[in-house]
Amino acid sequence: MPFFQTKTLSHYYEVVGQGDPLLLIAGLGGDTTIWTLLVSMLADKFKLIMLDNRAAGRTPIGIEPLSTELMAQDCIALLDHLNIKTSHIIGNSMGGAIAQQIAIHHSDRVNKLILYSSFSLLEKRERMSLETNAELLNYDIPRELWILNLLKPCFSNTFLSKQENIDLIIEADRNNLRQQTKEMFDAQLAACIKHNTTNLLTKIAATTLIIAGSDDQVTPLFYNEFLFKHIKKATMKVIDGVGHLADLEKPYEFNKIILDFLA
Repeated sequence: MPFFQTKTLSHYYEVVGQGDPLLLIAGLGGDTTIWTLLVSMLADKFKLIMLDNRAAGRTPIGIEPLSTELMAQDCIALLDHLNIKTSHIIGNSMGGAIAQQIAIHHSDRVNKLILYSSFSLLEKRERMSLETNAELLNYDIPRELWILNLLKPCFSNTFLSKQENIDLIIEADRNNLRQQTKEMFDAQLAACIKHNTTNLLTKIAATTLIIAGSDDQVTPLFYNEFLFKHIKKATMKVIDGVGHLADLEKPYEFNKIILDFLA
């Protein structure tokens, strides 16, 4: 299993496919496995680079307080480890916040940038929702119930109306041998809450695509519209009828949007 080393931590990563480098940065709670469907569609066109962010998957929390800036530095360290000078980047949710930090502070390493269901700052309502989910981990409730509570703001009514979709996600979590602990979830959530690039977005020089789901309740449409309005070279695509994870709800439409942008 491949790992790369930063100053105080060993990080898990994967590289799949051939072509131009494309770095995939997962959101809160996500590890390399969340990209499985997208990898199957893109591996014949890109060299896909994925890592477990700190406090997810095979990468531990470490000793430093988590922040999106620190996790952006981890991504740069991975590119250095792989001798990759520039890469396209896709960041989902917290991963999009990390990608913003890369584009702001390491602009020479970014080719094209895709911010997917992301945010420059979490507002009170969305913070409360995430903090409540974190608090529930203090209680002895079934893991399945906790997952069900997470699904509600993440997916559309259409997706959740099919029981087989819910069953697949619960089964995937049940089979995940590296489920995120409460300590890990809290650490990543703290990084999300601290993130604030509202006054720095104009520094992003990369050609950028904002992808949003019309029914997203985790990072609502206005979050994505704010990014679009304040990043100079940004375009925006809204995928109708999906929530926070459009790549799972409408993978083929999502994939086409990405390929058209990166072409």
